[in-house]
Amino acid sequence: MDDIISEAITLMLRHFPQFLVVAALANLPVIFWQGFTLIAPDQWVAPPRFQTISETSSFSALIAYISSGRDNLPVLIAIAVAALSGLIQAAAATTYAFHLARGDTLSLAATMQRALTCLPAILLGTALPTLLIVLIGRYLPEGVWGSVLFALLLMAFYPRFLFATASSVLEGSNGAHALLRSLGLTQIAYWRVLGIWLLLELIIAMALLAPTLLIGLSSINLVLGNTQRLVNYLIGDVTIFVIDSFRSIALMLLFVDVRRRSDRQRAVDVARV
Repeated sequence: MDDIISEAITLMLRHFPQFLVVAALANLPVIFWQGFTLIAPDQWVAPPRFQTISETSSFSALIAYISSGRDNLPVLIAIAVAALSGLIQAAAATTYAFHLARGDTLSLAATMQRALTCLPAILLGTALPTLLIVLIGRYLPEGVWGSVLFALLLMAFYPRFLFATASSVLEGSNGAHALLRSLGLTQIAYWRVLGIWLLLELIIAMALLAPTLLIGLSSINLVLGNTQRLVNYLIGDVTIFVIDSFRSIALMLLFVDVRRRSDRQRAVDVARV
């Protein structure tokens, strides 16, 4: 197992309660929204929590829904709430993990303030590559060959923008500069970034099997009662809290590692001159 993944697992387990609290704070809009669906299930639509191969995040699910031409406003708002909460959680987990890895601590209030301050930049840095991915997925042919082609394009394209959030949060980059920064860093270590990203997503996909099965088993009835909904929400929320925090920690560590390699290479080039 790569040292980045091992370090991410160690950091996550060592500070597990803190990361759960950070994730819960970031997802308060989703939690409140879910509460409304329990009170008035006929009037509120629950935000989506799980991902598919063509929806790499709740944000890509939002763009996919908008571009599909459907006009169900409650569903659109529910997806938007989940998408924004996901971006805030990624920013908050990245910030908190960075300070822990560096050996200092940051208060929860300061962590959330930093995440919210960077949200516009992260929104832009996430929107452009995600929009391209969704558009590519929509216009590829259906079937096996379309899926294979989409996977190849995803591997060639998506890893180059993995550092946009980390650059925005840790370096204060705006959306456009964060994208360029991510492109520049991944250019010097593309195969390492691709390999770790694929390993990371494989681990996450395996980890999602159990909670997905549990939610499926508890949702066999076509009409869900409030108790079943609550169980599904708890399983889904805790799963997303853990999985997305782990992903953010690993990408933060990878960003720091590649940035360090870039700085060393730049120093060598300067010395040669």
